[in-house]
Amino acid sequence: MPLGFCFTFDAAGSITVLKQDLKDTNLAEELPLSFRIKDSLKSGQMMIKELTDVLDANEATIRTAINRLAKKGEVIKIGDAWGLAL
Repeated sequence: MPLGFCFTFDAAGSITVLKQDLKDTNLAEELPLSFRIKDSLKSGQMMIKELTDVLDANEATIRTAINRLAKKGEVIKIGDAWGLAL
């Protein structure tokens, strides 16, 4: 998952910059579906239906994205589920 930065400005004019994982923000929904699928699969294999629920995406869109990832060798099919390729 891409990394983001959180900027905090205080009254004294100081700026604090902290790293922040984008999945912990509402910006994660703006990331490409392929990034979101791979991030979801980091926790273990999932079926298409599970991915559609977790990512709140259309099943056909998930299938298209996961097949593209499979052609690139980034994910593999394990029975009825999908997982990250080693």
